[in-house]
Amino acid sequence: PEMLPALPEEIPNPLTLELELTPGFDLVRLESLYHDVTLADSGGVFQVALNDPVPANRDFELVWEPALADAPTTAVFAESGASGDYALLMVMPPAPHHALSSDRELVLVIDTSGSMYGESLEQAKESLLMALGSLNPGDQFNVIAFDSDVEPLFPAAQPASSENLGEAIGFVDGLQADGGTQIGLALGRALADPGPNGYLRQVVFITDGSVDQESALFQRIQSELGDSRLFTVGIGAAPNVFFMRKAAQFGRGSFTLIGSTDQVAEKMDQLLQRLENPVLTDLCTEWSAPAESSPRQLPDLYLGEPLIISTRVSQLKGDVQLCGSTSEDSWHEWVSLKQHDESSGIGTLWARRKIGSLMDDLA
Repeated sequence: PEMLPALPEEIPNPLTLELELTPGFDLVRLESLYHDVTLADSGGVFQVALNDPVPANRDFELVWEPALADAPTTAVFAESGASGDYALLMVMPPAPHHALSSDRELVLVIDTSGSMYGESLEQAKESLLMALGSLNPGDQFNVIAFDSDVEPLFPAAQPASSENLGEAIGFVDGLQADGGTQIGLALGRALADPGPNGYLRQVVFITDGSVDQESALFQRIQSELGDSRLFTVGIGAAPNVFFMRKAAQFGRGSFTLIGSTDQVAEKMDQLLQRLENPVLTDLCTEWSAPAESSPRQLPDLYLGEPLIISTRVSQLKGDVQLCGSTSEDSWHEWVSLKQHDESSGIGTLWARRKIGSLMDDLA
């Protein structure tokens, strides 16, 4: 960050800050990026405080990094209230060398409509080239461009050979922005081909998000997704964030926003690192007591990205079984609800997610 000017002797409206962090995991890193703080650890509960009052002229960012184990680890936070008992279940992925080794089918979909003209298309093309460079020899891929029409590079996904990748790079370099936006046709084309058995199918959809008929597109994703995973990338200053975030949620993927050219490399590198390193797929939960959980359809677990499940339970007793698949075997783990950390706000978080789930049903 840039150097800030020296503070005046008297700070107007000085800011003080104290916070308590209960991460639920052992940490290997805990630091304030832009402010001097005092840290104290009391058995896994961290007290953080600004050393001195500061002017409120920039964000306060606290970064923590968990110590990763050889297998996925879990933590449970809970809150009891008059309206019921609530639990927050966190699943932390393992160390990087424990990622799946399964091959992938990567389908890259790029919006080349007129609204993408200029910087947006250049960002999108750079993103595609980075994605192509992330492919391994055992992977398969395809590139689909769309405006008023849909233009796939290949009739179906092809091996990531040097020849096919070279053809794809030439295809991407020649893309130009023109015409309308037929997102529905492009989604249908990307989700239509189920791909070869045993491949993890990931669809990356890159657009400025200038779309209407959101509900119809959500319904299409719901009915045609199959075993695919949909990851959306918003390009430019004003994408339809609501559509792209929800499309990724319904598609069991994630949403990435790239607002300017200097963010392309960083944001795409973060996304591609996740896509290359799945840990568990087809995740599910089985509760020993009646429970209402969110999200109802769980996404996959990727390196560096914990899964958070919010639940209202009839009582904070019994166990929940987590299950999933690796490239070689199935995975199961029982988590006791009795072994939890008391924390406020868990019920409020569940309520917010419940309202969001009801709104999703309307779509």
